[in-house]
Amino acid sequence: MIVRIDRRMFFALAAAVTISSCSRPAATVSFTVEPHALERVRETVRSFAASHNYILVPVMGGDPNGLYYASRLSRFEFYREPQMAPGSFTAIFLDNRTFPQDDIYGRLKDFVAAIRQLEGVFVPEGYE
Repeated sequence: MIVRIDRRMFFALAAAVTISSCSRPAATVSFTVEPHALERVRETVRSFAASHNYILVPVMGGDPNGLYYASRLSRFEFYREPQMAPGSFTAIFLDNRTFPQDDIYGRLKDFVAAIRQLEGVFVPEGYE
């Protein structure tokens, strides 16, 4: 049996692959940190990343004060964007694959529980 693949089929397949590679699952939390608590938050981020087998990776063009980590299945980023209010930060967990392979939503929940305990950190309700 001969299967014929025409130009439209080829481009449809290429478009589907491209679109699926752009839509990776992500779990995000934004929170504010008072200046005196920033170093404790950074220590918490470092220890959280280490306990979940994330490795520190360099990121070009990212927040110079941000912390960026990667594991085999997902990425974990802690950063502040220039347009954000002073003291506002974002933590994001990104799955490396289109179909979820890592429990990024469970990790987000664990991360929120860890930073919520710190004095000087405000995490909006709804991230439980």
